[in-house]
Amino acid sequence: MWLRIARRYPLGLLHEYLFSYRHFHGSLSQEYDWLRTEEEKFFLVMDRELANVSRPQVEGSVLRRYESHREEDKLKRAAAHYVKGDLMLARRVLETVRLPALFANERWLRLFVLHVLLTAITRLPRCERLAELLLRRLFLKVRPATR
Repeated sequence: MWLRIARRYPLGLLHEYLFSYRHFHGSLSQEYDWLRTEEEKFFLVMDRELANVSRPQVEGSVLRRYESHREEDKLKRAAAHYVKGDLMLARRVLETVRLPALFANERWLRLFVLHVLLTAITRLPRCERLAELLLRRLFLKVRPATR
């Protein structure tokens, strides 16, 4: 739907949430986000649209929050790699995280701690208990029914 809208109308970023989306058990949204290791598709669409928009139309604080969302997505992807047992890919994703961008997020401290933790544990042999902890804390709330 958003791609069809983007083809006909300009997109923008807003400071506030205008709607709330409920995830239902076993929904396609849950399937998409379950241990996802690729960049969120949202960024592909928004990056293309933002490239076509003159920067003054988008406030700097909104762009900073958008980029902090991208960095948060990277942390979650690195955690998914760790849970799946691919420490090398987890480290590669972590190397691309820009820490200053995290500070525009309202949960910056939590994200910073997650970054430090992931950086440390990806340099050690994988620990099943830590993988289970990450799975419970970051992914079980979106676990699909078919798994």
